[in-house]
Amino acid sequence: MTTMEIEARKALLIREILADINSEEAIRKLQELVHKLKGESSYTMPSSLLKEYMAQAEKEDEAGLSITSDELDKEIQSW
Repeated sequence: MTTMEIEARKALLIREILADINSEEAIRKLQELVHKLKGESSYTMPSSLLKEYMAQAEKEDEAGLSITSDELDKEIQSW
């Protein structure tokens, strides 16, 4: 298959996706498949877990258990 034929098939696939894929679930599955084909990890953190981590981070920040990005930069440079 020539490069032009491959590009034409890719364009046709994109048009088909844009025209026919309308649900969030279908888009997620398609994205996972593309990542698998590229050999990439496709883990997506559940939003409930992300919210839990964010709430914990905010509590730690309020309790003074965090450092600024400048402090982190200085610590990294000391390694």
